[in-house]
Amino acid sequence: MRARDVASRETARTAQPRLPVTLRHLRRIEALALSDAGRQIARRHDLHVADAIDPSPVLHLTAFATKKLPQLLKLMSATRRAQVVTASPDA
Repeated sequence: MRARDVASRETARTAQPRLPVTLRHLRRIEALALSDAGRQIARRHDLHVADAIDPSPVLHLTAFATKKLPQLLKLMSATRRAQVVTASPDA
């Protein structure tokens, strides 16, 4: 859950969250999840790289919540997907 720590620290630094940096971290985790190695780990060990994503710092962004989050949810395990969906503000 290191991504959560980074996003929390960046959000706490200023009154306004540093969204581009947070989104960049989410992109890196997504790229790992989509890579051959990430897919093999998910298939062989049922360990999903995308489960490390904590979308809460950017859920208030409409574009993220409507476009990117559905794509990320497909990469997560069913358990993590349920947690994220129930934690989202429009759930």
